[in-house]
Amino acid sequence: MTIYQEEMLRKANHHECEATYDETTGRLRITHDGQHLMDMDERGYLYYTTQDQPDEDVEDLRTALLEEGRVVREYVGAYEVAPQ
Repeated sequence: MTIYQEEMLRKANHHECEATYDETTGRLRITHDGQHLMDMDERGYLYYTTQDQPDEDVEDLRTALLEEGRVVREYVGAYEVAPQ
């Protein structure tokens, strides 16, 4: 699991989502009440498909997690390129 995924795991838990790491694909899978919301790859990019449309009440949660993912990519990316 990469630092991007570790940070997103914390964010997902904060939003009461379940997040599991799949060693085969290298992706972090994020769900809520059994509904697939998105996956995060090792570089911190988030993916979801239109087939994974959650209930309307969960759509706001997905939007919040997408924003959290953007912030994670920003600060982890800055950390990675910062001088020692």
